[in-house]
Amino acid sequence: MKAKAINPIPTSEIKVVKWHEVREKLIRANPVLAKIIDRLSPENLTFTYGKYSYGADIASGAEGHKFPSFLVLEKSCEVYFEYHDRPMTYKLIKEGQINLGDSNLNNEGLNWQHSLWRLSAGSQNVFMPAKISDYDKHKKLQDHFHFEVNRPLRLEDQRHIFKLLANSASEDERWKCELLFFNEEWFSHFHDPSWQFFYNYLLLEDSKHNLLTKHSYLCGLLMSILQEEKSIKFSASQIEQIAQLLLIAQNAIPGYIPLTNEMIMPVKTIQESYINIYKLENYAPIILGPGFLDDNPLFENAYFSLGYRCYYNFSPPDNKTASAAKEFFYFRWAFEKLIDFLKNKNYLAQEHPLRKLVIKNHFNFYHPGSEIYQDFETSENIPLNDKVLADTLKGGFKFPYKSNFFNGCVQIKRIKA
Repeated sequence: MKAKAINPIPTSEIKVVKWHEVREKLIRANPVLAKIIDRLSPENLTFTYGKYSYGADIASGAEGHKFPSFLVLEKSCEVYFEYHDRPMTYKLIKEGQINLGDSNLNNEGLNWQHSLWRLSAGSQNVFMPAKISDYDKHKKLQDHFHFEVNRPLRLEDQRHIFKLLANSASEDERWKCELLFFNEEWFSHFHDPSWQFFYNYLLLEDSKHNLLTKHSYLCGLLMSILQEEKSIKFSASQIEQIAQLLLIAQNAIPGYIPLTNEMIMPVKTIQESYINIYKLENYAPIILGPGFLDDNPLFENAYFSLGYRCYYNFSPPDNKTASAAKEFFYFRWAFEKLIDFLKNKNYLAQEHPLRKLVIKNHFNFYHPGSEIYQDFETSENIPLNDKVLADTLKGGFKFPYKSNFFNGCVQIKRIKA
């Protein structure tokens, strides 16, 4: 009788530590903060150290936890919202970065009193555009790694398999992220002048990674003015979609990028499993995940998809019977109206980030079937404008341009000075 499959689960290691036990790790991840903590005579204080394999749930609103304050020592973690099994990124926290939770330093605590948010080791908002839903090939994966999971029919289903593949490795070889949690005692010295450098640093770093409020209200205001002055009407979904596209271009929220390193997930492990075991033969094993245009000087492109958005705000289409091509056509029309408005009106100073992004970025619109709407370029040509994607095709692979993700896709291309 065949043994019942036992699905591997993510692992975690949590322990209370003293400063001398983690000092060298923090110096490597964030030398500025390490120097500040050194001045505090911190040996009387403790941290909680956490080490998690890929996909581990670190905290969840459904469990009624406070949102923690922590620094990432290695790799990354993601705050995401899960609705109808669809992960939507709120924030990526990468190596060396601080995240302030429910502390008295900020007022974000009330935002976390609901059950939709989750904090995960690595990103859950990741997928392969290539079709990986073949029943027989998927069965090969299950038999080889001795786990059971349904084949992924949707892009959001893939993350469940990625998690199993990542955690099928031996404990020593698994992808791990490391976090350093600041316990309550670290936030009980507000009136001590010697601690002000520490608290000021936390607030400054936290503000760098919370650009959303700063930029989003302005997008809405300018679109309202445009509609008033030009006597045109944007739909609710168009306003939401355009705002997200502009926020990605400003690095206020992540778009999608092709993953080329291990920072947010075990890319190599997943790709090798699909090439060697699943036998993905025709299409490049590209993995897309959340990222920013300025993450790496090699990246000059980020992507926005009308049908599969990275960020957690979303609106249903106003006309559910309209084709994807038609919806994309009118989205582009609305977006170009706004860009033209930004170029020709003086509501913003020349040096304002929103005004400058019009000069610093190209917005290329792609759709797999461009016959009806000639303004679109076919999605098949995306790698022609993306060196990172072009490099993935050198082994004779094809680009999976018919993926749902590229069915109405905008490439945000940074123009080099």
